[in-house]
Amino acid sequence: MYPPVFLLVLSMLIILSGIFYAISLPKGFPCNIPVIPFWRHTLDVAKGMSRADLYNTRIREPIEKHGAVARWHEGRWTILVTKPEFLVQIFKESRGPLTRQGFYHRVPGGYTAQFFGENIIDSDGDLHNVFVKLLRPGILRPVNITRMREMSQLLVQKLLRDQQAVFASGIGCHIGSQVWHWAVDVFGEFFLDTQMDDLDYSQTAVQKILGARNQSFIGRFRDHFPVIEQLPYTFDISKRTRARLNKLEDTIVGHAERRLQKGPPLPGDENKLIFLLNRARKSGLISDFHYRSNLNQLFVAGHENVETTLVAAMLELATRPDLQDRLFVEVSENLPIDYVPDDLDKLPLLSAVIYETLRLYPPLGTLTNRRTTEPFSLGPDILIPPGTFMGWHAYGVHTDPQLWGANAREFDPDRWGTDSRAVHSMFRSQQVTGRYIPFSLHSRRCLGVTFALTQLRVVLCELVRRLEWELSPDHVFAFSKIVLDVRDMFLGFT
Repeated sequence: MYPPVFLLVLSMLIILSGIFYAISLPKGFPCNIPVIPFWRHTLDVAKGMSRADLYNTRIREPIEKHGAVARWHEGRWTILVTKPEFLVQIFKESRGPLTRQGFYHRVPGGYTAQFFGENIIDSDGDLHNVFVKLLRPGILRPVNITRMREMSQLLVQKLLRDQQAVFASGIGCHIGSQVWHWAVDVFGEFFLDTQMDDLDYSQTAVQKILGARNQSFIGRFRDHFPVIEQLPYTFDISKRTRARLNKLEDTIVGHAERRLQKGPPLPGDENKLIFLLNRARKSGLISDFHYRSNLNQLFVAGHENVETTLVAAMLELATRPDLQDRLFVEVSENLPIDYVPDDLDKLPLLSAVIYETLRLYPPLGTLTNRRTTEPFSLGPDILIPPGTFMGWHAYGVHTDPQLWGANAREFDPDRWGTDSRAVHSMFRSQQVTGRYIPFSLHSRRCLGVTFALTQLRVVLCELVRRLEWELSPDHVFAFSKIVLDVRDMFLGFT
């Protein structure tokens, strides 16, 4: 009979050997790119280091030198890329050696997989083609800019009302909730043909839900070790997060179903997303699962990206009153009262402010969702084995001084040019070359780009026409994901 101490030591050695084997680089993994040390990365996650701080502290130096690094992500070794030539190669491979895999396939059974399912953004192959053909007409519908202008003017009124309510206290008003509601209302009316003004910001905003999860030690480790969700024991934070996402899904689908029960669309509204999805579900083209998956994903992408971009733009303009004044002059002197989208395109500083905001605050800072199906050569000499996940870091690409100059991490709209032709030309060229990727590239470029840019142009015009703002002395912001989470920012308006 072996002594208990010997059996305990033997058990510990077996467990440690299993862990070491699990976290070792897979066979055939490229050895000519830097590796972000597993244990150091894990300790950073345990300490609650933000992804932006993690990138700047651990990843920036080696990835700017080599263009790619290996890092542990979602329970496996992955390759993170920022070199533009590599990005163009990845994005062009819409078929063949690279497949696109969303949460549903990367982290099966997880609450994000359950919520987002298979949708137009995360799907691949024939299924993706079905979704694109189905939803393209709804996403590319002509924009009713008059209604968008009215909704943006309403946001101005709400911000002024909130400012007046706290005026005596000498502090600014909290803008996060009002901007979020504005973005949700625009999405609801333009795409779901319904009013969504009853949603609760603190309970329904996805980043609020995931932010609350990340306050927990276990919650922070979910992205590092997704196996946590497969354990027999379910942690309380996982239960709460899943319950909140389930409630959000019920809310989104409930709004859609109530609209469908009211009757057919008005003439001209037949191609709104809700009616396209419903007809496809009824005909059997898509399942109820895919109907719900696309509703959830489009709701989040359709309002959250614009919301975070607007708040970030307002932050930068609050710190640069000279820039705010220049934008006011451009808008007031060159934009008709009853303007159309073409008029907005002729305002170079307006476009430059938006493009620069998207550069420093990309809505999707980093994403790892490409998987090799066969041996793949990244560039001339980085050989990647089958089954490897690859991703990119938009924040890293956008703030690389080799690509954007010594002031790459500073907000400088003038870098885009001084006239409309130069600004839009640089916007297109930087995208094509892989230096600017807030909307992805090539065949997977976001279909909602035109709508989102128009929405941002309209709301910024209405804001600078009617308001001046500055940072409140008690303003609050913190890093979240890879960009500044300024949803809880306080501004003073006049």
